[in-house]
Amino acid sequence: MAGAVRYIPSLHVKCRQQVLIEEEAELKEVDCTCIEPEQTGLTALKALEDECSQYGLFVTDYFTRTPRKLSPFRSFASIELFHFHIPEDTVIAVWNLITFKEQGGTFGDQCPDRSITVYFRSGAPSVINPLHTHFPRDTAVPGSFALTLTWTLPNRTTGVFNVTSPLPGDWFLAAHLPKDEGKISVKGLYEECQYLFQPQLIVQRLVNIAVLYRPPPPPPLPLQHWYYVLVERHPGVPGTVSFQVTVQLTGNELDPFSVHFYIFFGPNVSVPPDRPAVFVINLLPVLDSGGVLNLELRLNVSSLCGENVTVFGCLNHEVPLTSADNASVTCETETLAGFLLSVNTTASLSRLRIPYPQTGSWYLSLRSLCATEHGFEPCINVTAEVYLRAYLSPCINDCGIYGQCKLLRTNNYLYAACECKAGWNGWGCTDNAEAFSYGFQLLSTLLLCLSNVMFVPPVAIAVRSHYLLEAAVYIFTMFFSTFYHACDQPGIVVFCIMEYDVLQFCDFLGSLMSVWVTVIAMARLQPVVKQVLYLLGAMLLSMALQMDRHGLWNLLGPSLFALGIMAIAWTARTIRRRHCYPPTWKRWAFYLCPGALIAAAAVLLYAFVETEENYFYIHSIWHLLIAGSVGFLLPPRAKTSGRLGPLPRRKGCGYQLCVNEQEELGLVDPAVASINSICTS
Repeated sequence: MAGAVRYIPSLHVKCRQQVLIEEEAELKEVDCTCIEPEQTGLTALKALEDECSQYGLFVTDYFTRTPRKLSPFRSFASIELFHFHIPEDTVIAVWNLITFKEQGGTFGDQCPDRSITVYFRSGAPSVINPLHTHFPRDTAVPGSFALTLTWTLPNRTTGVFNVTSPLPGDWFLAAHLPKDEGKISVKGLYEECQYLFQPQLIVQRLVNIAVLYRPPPPPPLPLQHWYYVLVERHPGVPGTVSFQVTVQLTGNELDPFSVHFYIFFGPNVSVPPDRPAVFVINLLPVLDSGGVLNLELRLNVSSLCGENVTVFGCLNHEVPLTSADNASVTCETETLAGFLLSVNTTASLSRLRIPYPQTGSWYLSLRSLCATEHGFEPCINVTAEVYLRAYLSPCINDCGIYGQCKLLRTNNYLYAACECKAGWNGWGCTDNAEAFSYGFQLLSTLLLCLSNVMFVPPVAIAVRSHYLLEAAVYIFTMFFSTFYHACDQPGIVVFCIMEYDVLQFCDFLGSLMSVWVTVIAMARLQPVVKQVLYLLGAMLLSMALQMDRHGLWNLLGPSLFALGIMAIAWTARTIRRRHCYPPTWKRWAFYLCPGALIAAAAVLLYAFVETEENYFYIHSIWHLLIAGSVGFLLPPRAKTSGRLGPLPRRKGCGYQLCVNEQEELGLVDPAVASINSICTS
């Protein structure tokens, strides 16, 4: 049985004043000095162990998990889940919650304080809803315990959570950061603040518990467990206190029908009028708690013979519902709380979904009651027939059309969760409070796709200037960027001509190759050297993208390397000609400077402004600016003047007269070109 749980930063433990132990077939009395109230947390546990360890009563176990990086909450797929196992005979379990900040491999003293929420649950992961979204219909939400950690030091904080007399078996901890604004950051641009969380579990088990009376073997019962009773004398009561423990077992005449959950699929069940029919669904530990338990009742109306019969079902964990009142329609007693289902002639179908069900035995009690003027009463000679279906599924309705059911793993534990899109939220992606409308989805898709049309002018300029390889790269980029964004949309306005991963790779490769070939073309290298660099760049960029598609150096590295080649080429021409290259101010004022400013603005938008909310129009502007900068930066084609013919070779001269230098000068008008003749012996 689960003990009381207190949300306190410290743990208070009281030692028993009198402890009975079994030693050499004799019951002896042992005095343990009580722990002072000011001793808390781990100090209390240590003091308790020191006082009582000489009698072999307490055993302390210690468990820890490796630190993990926490993420802002978006869905259950973004939380960090920790799995612990509490042994039998555990008196108290203490979780020590350690959280610290890191930034760039050092302590993150400058990182902002962000609250951390931790959830605890026995038997299965917690069903959490920090965003207060709506759950799907017919979904039951199991309870859990929550604890919020606040920062007490600049880069470190701790918290303590204790459970007295915890349920033995599997326990799960879930932790996350608050939801953020969804900023899209470039990986490697700056050192991000990381919040690392490490839970530690300390349990104390009481061994050699005295058995005051060992009864003979009982008859078979649904429950085969030991229950422990702790008796303590109040410090203010003097003398010896006598007590008596009386155990009374109550139950119904049950009609057990035990099957495993995956076999328990679709039988027709007859519910007698005079007593309930009870069924049990067994869920295996660890294996069956990471999905959704689905239960469906369908009433066969033709079996009622015209009677106004309602079949009530109560689903309880571990203990079947027993009630002395056969006409009761509740699933709750003083000690039990279950889930209620009902079917009748007007509503013949009822469903129940339980996310992350606790493992063990689930008991379904079915009763048929007839509606009268005085309420519900037991039916007479009417046997209702019910179609019963119970099964496990990974997610609720496979997360619908606006979500994706993701299979997640923490160590050896597998579980599933929905990841919603297009503004939909909730455990089944059914909450449309912030959902994108169809018109908005269509508009965002058209903006992201049609903004790539801006590459048409650079393609035309490249073809006109005889830059055919560059034009092919721009066409490649325009094509795959258009269809990648058509496939990348979060809503229902989606069109994929290939696998998503292939489209994404080609889009990223085309974007980087466009920058690469444009800058190399601006360097005006020899054709052979330029083609070698084009081929080498394509191979190296493909390798880099395969390693990490979102890294900063995938974009910055090739760009800087190409700019370095261009700067060296321009500097060499400037030194050799003793004139600034490109030589005309018009080229700088109307082409190079505007193109560089447009490209810089695009990079700033991409790196610092883009978020998930403004992605569709900021990224569309990115397309327009990048394509526009290419049109400005692409060098013009060199035009050979018609007035100049082939010049004869001069005798005795070691060098031939230089050809038209207009290509190197980057001039548009050939009339301003000058021809230099240098002859040396």
